[in-house]
Amino acid sequence: MTGTVDLPIVDDDPSSNPDFLVQGTDEIAVTLCPGAPDRHPKFGRPSRTSIYTDQNGNPSAMVYRFDQTDGQKEIRPYDLRAKSWSAPKLRFPYQVQNLFTTFKATVIVVEGEKAADALQLALPDCVVTTSMGGANAAGKTIWRPLKDRNVIIWPDADEPGFGYAEQVCEKLKDLAKSVRVIPMKNVDGLKDLVANAGLGIENFSPSKGWDAADAVGEGWNAEILSRFLSLAVPFDSSMEPRMFSTWAPVAIALIGKPSSLHGLFAGRWRPSGI
Repeated sequence: MTGTVDLPIVDDDPSSNPDFLVQGTDEIAVTLCPGAPDRHPKFGRPSRTSIYTDQNGNPSAMVYRFDQTDGQKEIRPYDLRAKSWSAPKLRFPYQVQNLFTTFKATVIVVEGEKAADALQLALPDCVVTTSMGGANAAGKTIWRPLKDRNVIIWPDADEPGFGYAEQVCEKLKDLAKSVRVIPMKNVDGLKDLVANAGLGIENFSPSKGWDAADAVGEGWNAEILSRFLSLAVPFDSSMEPRMFSTWAPVAIALIGKPSSLHGLFAGRWRPSGI
């Protein structure tokens, strides 16, 4: 079932229609807060939307995604309080309310709301988040809610993704309890590590831009995703193959069949720091 839905025709002011809050199916793609526009003046109706809240759980902004016919995408933020097509000055991580209700869960940071939503559904025992504004705006987010948390960063498999991981690590290195990264920058080394780890993934070869949403879309279940996350390494901006000579044997030795996903993240099956 696809996530793209057709929105109904409504009044110019969506807030006048109390039923115009959630549009979609079991895989909700478009959610609108009262007072939020249902279309962009240039790009039209969105293919999906994401809601950001403040630290108290009150909606503060939305991010609209517009999938174009040429395969490209456009992302536009909307400030619910200023009622303008712009990003708010105060930006908390996506789904920040989950960070305040699950204090011991591992936090996974991905790039983009689509990837965050997909991975959160697949791994409900974790908290999956991202930041508004794409790969170049991680520094504008208030990351304090991740204080003293164990964090894994899953970057996109491209240069902007590597840069995003660096930005997030810089913000979290003195804040989080631990920070580890899936070493997507060294794809060849990661291929070898995946092959030797016995993840049950044949011909693992991530394409440019491959991300967590793609993994879920390819049918990776919770166990495979958990094992893949266990391959995260302490961050190194170079992500050179040398990292695998020291970390891979440890990671591979730790790859065993977990009794459950909860067991992985509760401490019965995990590398140190996850």
